[in-house]
Amino acid sequence: MKPQRNYKYHYVYRITNIITNMHYYGDRSCNCHPSEDIGIKYYSSFTNRLFKQDQKENPQDYKYKIIKIFETCREDAKQLEVDLHKKFDVKNHPKFINRANQTSSHFVGGSNSMWVKKALETKKKVGADGLTGFKRIGNKISETKKSTIWKDTIGKKLSLNQSIKMNTEEWKSTVGVLANKKRKNTCNNNKWKSTIGKIKINKCIETKNKIGIDGLTTNQRATNKRNKTINSDDWAKKRIDTNNKMSKTRIENKLSIGCNNPNAKHINIYNANDIIIYETFGTFKSICMTYSLPYNALIESSNNNGKPIFSSIYKPAIARLIKNGDIIYKGWYAKVIND
Repeated sequence: MKPQRNYKYHYVYRITNIITNMHYYGDRSCNCHPSEDIGIKYYSSFTNRLFKQDQKENPQDYKYKIIKIFETCREDAKQLEVDLHKKFDVKNHPKFINRANQTSSHFVGGSNSMWVKKALETKKKVGADGLTGFKRIGNKISETKKSTIWKDTIGKKLSLNQSIKMNTEEWKSTVGVLANKKRKNTCNNNKWKSTIGKIKINKCIETKNKIGIDGLTTNQRATNKRNKTINSDDWAKKRIDTNNKMSKTRIENKLSIGCNNPNAKHINIYNANDIIIYETFGTFKSICMTYSLPYNALIESSNNNGKPIFSSIYKPAIARLIKNGDIIYKGWYAKVIND
């Protein structure tokens, strides 16, 4: 049993929404004066989070009244709350949001009441369909969330609100950071890896290796789908177009390489009739590669002040040039131009 804490004040309060004119009665213990507590630090014991959140976001819509303050004990405040709940029958009154009536020891309709215990036993009992009440309710909720009507109305609204909330800088820098940090710490915890993490991995592997109605596993099905996509005409055409676009871009990039290089050289390439075929400025190699010119021979020519290429070669070398198709470049030369 937890040790009883000693508080200076015990009080009964009433919260009223002045827009809807709905009320809530409750009791509370604190060390600060109740006027500095209710509606400032404390927003009721009501389990609905939206009720508390709305008070924080729209304080102008709520009115707080301290019914009575006790400096004796919590039981006195509790008894007054019991009397008020009984007087107004708050759990059945249309103007009160209290879900149960407070009694001296527990809520009528609270977790300690007999009918709640009986309801829990009923929900845990396995029915004719092999499901417990909890499982049946869970399935019903799941089916509701999967329905088109739910997705287009409540689900859509919730998703939109969540998306807007998570994209705010305030959320990213506070809740988002803490959530990611907590998830990372959890996933890196050895205890998690050896228990929940291990179970999740095994379940994932089991799902992927499970054979379906078509006699294939998830991995095999995914592989077949990928192969079908790759072998389709649309994919092949798209791939060819992408490659052509990349090749064109690559050539353009090669032709522009070195233009901004302070050490780039201005080299002209001439044919055997002394006619300029290509002018390069830091793009000598890329042009040779692009147009299949004999780069090694031409760079040697430029280093030898424009000596014609393939002009003094032996017969075996000529045969090799003919075979490679480079004999047409005999007499060509490259020369560095000093600007």
